[in-house]
Amino acid sequence: MPHEIESQHFAERRFPARRVQAAAIEGGSALTYSSCASEQQAPAFPRRPAVQVVVISMSFTVALMASSFAATADEEHWRAVKGAALRSLFKDKEFGDGVHFAYQFRGDGTFTGTEMAKEVSGSWRVRQNELCWNWLRPPGPRECYEVQQNGTHVRLLINGSEAWYGTLEKLR
Repeated sequence: MPHEIESQHFAERRFPARRVQAAAIEGGSALTYSSCASEQQAPAFPRRPAVQVVVISMSFTVALMASSFAATADEEHWRAVKGAALRSLFKDKEFGDGVHFAYQFRGDGTFTGTEMAKEVSGSWRVRQNELCWNWLRPPGPRECYEVQQNGTHVRLLINGSEAWYGTLEKLR
């Protein structure tokens, strides 16, 4: 005849709302489990409320972003390049990103190079504190950019937005 027992350890840790029954079986005994319909069953593993998980995730994300912004602010020192300094910055230099484009700016106001493995050429000059170039091959419009420099890194901006980014090296 089965005897109903409450296993405190078993009930609290693994099956909180279940009752454990011991049943005698021929040649030995076994444990069987039954649950009362009137009792609510708790999950086998406690769960964190979703709000706690979201708060922890957001806190971690904010901390990570703050540290990356701090590192970026310490590393970048962009300064505007204007006038005669702008001309000397590009004169007899190659401006490129190492993959997509490489333009050689000559002192005579011409440039040649490659863009996505195609030959390009045109003319360049400084006008009102901007670098302007006129594309001859392939034909294109005259474009003018504000220039900022951080060491050998240079970026060309249109209306304050970065249009080109690369490095400058002396022509060989």
